Amino acid sequence: MKQYDKVIEKQFGIIKGERNIVFIKTGRGGTIEGFENKYLNICDFLFEKYGYTFVVSANPKDYVCDLEEEIKCISKYIGAYKEIFFVGISNGASIGATQCRKIEKIKNAVLINAPLMINFHRIKEGAKNFRGDSMYFLYGEEDPSFRYIEILKSIKNNACKYKIIKGEGHDFSKESLIYELNYLFAEFIDESRTF
Repeated sequence: MKQYDKVIEKQFGIIKGERNIVFIKTGRGGTIEGFENKYLNICDFLFEKYGYTFVVSANPKDYVCDLEEEIKCISKYIGAYKEIFFVGISNGASIGATQCRKIEKIKNAVLINAPLMINFHRIKEGAKNFRGDSMYFLYGEEDPSFRYIEILKSIKNNACKYKIIKGEGHDFSKESLIYELNYLFAEFIDESRTF
């Protein structure tokens, strides 16, 4: 069975790779493995293709996330890196929308099924002030937030875009996550030639 190169107190799973980090924040209650090792399998597949360092951050139910502190914590184990590509799932996507703006090295973010009916004003404020290149909101057409997707247009930041994924609900399949992340990684490489 695949394993992380390093596990830090069941909070972070790390696959050590090249000079850029893909930081995945799970949904509320999510572990570093995910259901049927979903996150570990996704990281392993994408690591083989891109060679980046992958970090999965658990999101225990009563945990209050400070993304800056989490990145400081993993930096001790990872060493020097150039950029961070943030991926947030559900509550992890809300955390990304509100907190990525504080972290200069986060150049690209993918936010999957961030609940739009909970604290949208905080999501909007964070996304509006995001300083990176791209912040993609991805929604499954069967996710409850899909009904509110039009309010994303009120975010005044050219870096923010959204996309609907047909046939997906709140919990994206492993295959869909791999496909979408693979597609976006390739797009970011074309745009920046540095990631």
